[in-house]
Amino acid sequence: MNILFLWHPYQAYMPTAAPVIQRLIGLGAGEISAPDVAAEPISTLKEHIAGASVIVVDQSFLNAVNDLAPNYNWSPDRPVRSEAMGEVLEHALNSSAFKVLGLTLNDLHWISTPGNPSFCSSDLKCFCRRFNGLIWGYEHWGQVVSGALPPVDEAWMKTAGPAVENWKTLIDAIPARFDFPWAIDPSEIRTPASRHRWDASVVGAPYESRVEAKKSARAAGLRCAPYDRGVWFLRKRLRIQRIVTRRRDMVRESRLWTNLMERIVTRSRANFVCGGGYRYFVRKHLEMAAVGACMASWPAAGADHYGFADGRNVAGCREPGEFGEVARRLRADPSIAAALGRAAQALVMERHTLGVRAAQLLEWLRILAKGKACSGIHRDGVFSVTEN
Repeated sequence: MNILFLWHPYQAYMPTAAPVIQRLIGLGAGEISAPDVAAEPISTLKEHIAGASVIVVDQSFLNAVNDLAPNYNWSPDRPVRSEAMGEVLEHALNSSAFKVLGLTLNDLHWISTPGNPSFCSSDLKCFCRRFNGLIWGYEHWGQVVSGALPPVDEAWMKTAGPAVENWKTLIDAIPARFDFPWAIDPSEIRTPASRHRWDASVVGAPYESRVEAKKSARAAGLRCAPYDRGVWFLRKRLRIQRIVTRRRDMVRESRLWTNLMERIVTRSRANFVCGGGYRYFVRKHLEMAAVGACMASWPAAGADHYGFADGRNVAGCREPGEFGEVARRLRADPSIAAALGRAAQALVMERHTLGVRAAQLLEWLRILAKGKACSGIHRDGVFSVTEN
């Protein structure tokens, strides 16, 4: 039994996928191989392919084929060898192994396929037909597609790719799927704050939903955390850093943004969280929970299946404009806010750490390696693998 991962850490669109893969390799010692595709000879990579029963082609490897870096101002330490990667990919897709497309948490409107970074849905359908399985983070996004969670029409969505069509294409083309929500490193767990400086916070990119939530908090007379001011100072600091270093350190920059968010949410009584107009389940759901912060959540696709429920570990908002009233009630009864924060943290520690996610992924891959098509899905807070 041999599970082969074709991935390129320097080309990872979402760096958080890398720690899961690294833990997966450790858990499946002797079962999983993940060669350095930037350094290994093509002949050696083809030998790995020939001996594999399951081959996972990660989005980062597709980025390497297209010679795409995750950021325009950042490049890997070694050449990617995009032409060589294309040859290796074609060899993998022509093999008799069970082939898995690993999109992890790449946005549905920013997927790239070999030879066509700006693809259309027809290109994606042809590409997906060469795979038997899919790892992605949008299994429950059908709640948005069907209208059960109505999206908010935002300006950036008009210029993005066809997310709905891509979701439908992937669902139709690949029946064996692994539901891959975000996961937290245990080092991100913090002791919940006992004192708060602000009544409310709204952190993250200024989506229309978050703008509306912030307006409602101010209209409710709440003291709001100065997230916008913190973003301004951080961006100024990063601009100076780039001028000095001439190189962008994505890992360090990610930590700076995380530290900014953590400082604010741990000092706020109630924290609005949402997935923007598309109602995605975002990492902030887990980041806030990891530090014991009380979340006032506009429901995202899959949040209930990942264990988050109104009144149990989050305070639900039926719409962003309701955040002010919800936060005002939480200010009036701090014990409720503290209890919700503790419950959310307990959920993350039990079900959403990197180790848990790696173990779930390994369970799914082991069944595939036996020649059985199956899906690993979260339903009603419980993860299970069932044969298709």
